Parts: sequence; C-alpha cells; structure tokens
Amino acid sequence: MLEITAELRWWSEKPEEFLSWFHQLRPGGHGTEEVIRTDCYFRLETPGVGIKLREGFLEVKVRRALEKLPIGVLEVYAKESHKSNLDNGDMPGKGLLAVTKRRWLKTYHARESIWTAKVDKTNQGCQFEYSEVEISSRKYYSVCLEARDTHTNNPQKLLKEIIDMIDLPKEVFKCSNAMGYAEFLHTYLKANRLF
Repeated sequence: MLEITAELRWWSEKPEEFLSWFHQLRPGGHGTEEVIRTDCYFRLETPGVGIKLREGFLEVKVRRALEKLPIGVLEVYAKESHKSNLDNGDMPGKGLLAVTKRRWLKTYHARESIWTAKVDKTNQGCQFEYSEVEISSRKYYSVCLEARDTHTNNPQKLLKEIIDMIDLPKEVFKCSNAMGYAEFLHTYLKANRLF
C-alpha cells in the first residue's frame, strides 16, 4: 500500500542539542526506544530516492515535493514496502550501504490532541524521532518529524501546524543541517567516493 508522509529531518555529528530538545518535547522524557536494527540501502545517485532492505521488506521511498522553510526542508514522500526474500545478509556489500539505527520515538495524535511516549502509528498525527546512526563506524545524530494524515491526505499542512505548536530553536534546527535520509546518504556516498 502506498503511504504519503511529510517529513522534516536534521543531522549533526554532536548529539547534545538534539537530545536535550527531544527530552523536553512533550510528554517529556526519553520516549520509547526501538530495537537497534541495521538497514541496507542501495547506493543510488539520486538524492530524492531511497531503496532499502529492512527486516525482510524491500522499501522504496520517493520524494514527491520539497519546500524550504526558515528552519529546514519539508519533504513529501511516497513510500511503499513489499515482502522480500532477500535478507540484509544475502546481498553483496558492494551495492549496499549498511546503516545501523538506534531510535527513540514519541507520537502526537492530532485528532485527539494527545502526546504519547509510545511508538504509535497514527493515521493523523506526527511521529517524533531522535536517532543515533552509524555508518562505517562513524556516528551521526538525527531528529525527524514525520506526519501522516489519511483523513485529509495533506500531511504537509498537518506538519506545518505541528511546527507552529512546538519550540524548534533556530540555533539547533536550521536549513544548513536539514535533509532527508536519501539526500544525507547521497551526500555521504559522494563525499566518501563510494559511487
């Protein structure tokens, strides 16, 4: 099934500012920690497309729209997942990039105006994520706001409303460190001449 989401994501090589902000975000605390996992991304030369193997599924994510905001880049994605016989370990390392993720999540349910520290897949709301990402023994840190709205099918409008509700300090969340996963990996591969 095709899923449409709107996202804002920021990256850093230092966790402190992101972590402090995430802990202060409603409902407070750490949020729910997910099991550490390694996803294998195909090495693509297109910064708006991500294809990965994730826990027995092949996931394709394509950027459909991009809007620059004062605090970052709002991206709209179409995402689809299919069961795959390929396992992360079955693929030769040459064409894939292994990315290990440790994530903490919080959820805002827009219809009920409820914040939870649980991992809730909401049809109308926003998932807040703080991640520690490791690529080739190098650590990066990321914060992502990912909105879904199956009721109006306009997640970017919902995400803008949520941005207005929360405090995003401009010294931490800025355009210079904002980009989606696919673009971040594209930048990483290009900088390390891995194409």
